[in-house]
Amino acid sequence: MLTVQNFAQLESIVLPSTDLVVMVGPQATGKSLVLELLKLAIDRNRIVRVLKQHGFKWDKPEDFAALYLGGGFEKSWTGETQLRFGNEDLRLDEVAGSRSYKGEDAVFYIPAHRTLAIAEGWPRPFTQYQPDTPYVARRFSEELLTSLNQGLVGKGKIFPHDRRLKDAFRKLIDEAVYHGATLKLDVSGMRKQFVLEYEKEATLPFMAWTAGQREFTPLLLGLYHLLPPGGAPKRREVQWAIIEEPEMGLHPKAIVAVMAVVLDLLARGYKVALSTHSPTVLEVIWGMSRLRGVNDGPARLCKIMGLPGDKKVLKTASDALQRTYGVVHVQHGSNGRVISKDISHLNPGAADQSEWEWGGLIGFSAKVNEMVANARARR
Repeated sequence: MLTVQNFAQLESIVLPSTDLVVMVGPQATGKSLVLELLKLAIDRNRIVRVLKQHGFKWDKPEDFAALYLGGGFEKSWTGETQLRFGNEDLRLDEVAGSRSYKGEDAVFYIPAHRTLAIAEGWPRPFTQYQPDTPYVARRFSEELLTSLNQGLVGKGKIFPHDRRLKDAFRKLIDEAVYHGATLKLDVSGMRKQFVLEYEKEATLPFMAWTAGQREFTPLLLGLYHLLPPGGAPKRREVQWAIIEEPEMGLHPKAIVAVMAVVLDLLARGYKVALSTHSPTVLEVIWGMSRLRGVNDGPARLCKIMGLPGDKKVLKTASDALQRTYGVVHVQHGSNGRVISKDISHLNPGAADQSEWEWGGLIGFSAKVNEMVANARARR
């Protein structure tokens, strides 16, 4: 469990200690900030190591906060701030003075601004970003760059790739995002860059892709990082996958494809934290919650996701249904500060508006339905 009190605009936030955590809420309620603090609580020793390796130093704890979270956060961690992870209370001076740990990060973080990583068709190293760029964006870009240089995609064919993802998941992604195109790494020009190759039609550079394809590709590369080839279920040291706004720029069909891979991450033993503005994401969670304990629940979940009911996929669905989940709504309180509320039941009949509206994601649809039904009744 992560508890955050009195940090920046956050007054009181609690994330449950579940296998899957989903955060919903309006813009400017600090969802990204909470997830960054979750990574900081778990990976602080490795974060210190990475910053020092790249030549950064800090004389005051406040400077460390700005280096990690980005410019403007120097004064956000005050004497009233409380950050607690599990049974451990964390102070800024202790975090900033943490000893460096070697080894892979325990949290792999895919940020909302992930397109920054390949904005010019190829990931940039950590130090090519401005210091006020949040650490998680710089780190994600560098990890992609390292993975690609170490042969993440083999001989240049990125998608479809027969050693990455199950066949059923590749089919979902192809139908929703790439539509028969091959995502490749072009090394024929002056530098490496991603291209989409359409058979007998054209080869498109990065800036000619659709917005959804540009948004999805760095997310796909991040998922590849979490799904090692060779039969290993997960990366050995990585325990958490954090994905901000997986729906960004995507059609609902593509969002379902992403959520299918999230089920695979859960089945492989990762803990997953998401932030979202998409009702589709919560529809998947709601469906999972109602199918737990049902005899043919895994088969029904596969049908929901558009997946075949073969043995491997059914095993993935069955394992995912056994994992725990929590949904947290963050919202501005009466004083303007941000507070959280557990809405994990997602009960449409709940008395609490925050829960039956699923954190505001289906409230507008309910209002439209009500107005139309009233109008038809009067007629």
